[in-house]
Amino acid sequence: MIGFLLPQEIPLEYYPLDNPSSGLDYLEITCASNVQGEADFYLDTGRGFNELEKIRLPIGPSQSAYTYTFPLPDAPLIHLRLDPFISGAGEFTIKSPV
Repeated sequence: MIGFLLPQEIPLEYYPLDNPSSGLDYLEITCASNVQGEADFYLDTGRGFNELEKIRLPIGPSQSAYTYTFPLPDAPLIHLRLDPFISGAGEFTIKSPV
């Protein structure tokens, strides 16, 4: 929990502990924010958008964009929905790869 409260100087990444190259698909997003908050990514794998297939990303204000990596479920991804700053307004910037 404390890791999410620290300033975001190092990108957060999640990998399975046993084998990071296990053939899983990942959601990788490079983004920046001008306010403290949380963003929700809803994954639709054929069951509609629901709370069980949601990724919540705590994000803090920064001038630099950071890359976050999350594993995806083993199912086709039909739709992806982003709800930035669920608790208020702010600027959320998604960077495209170079």
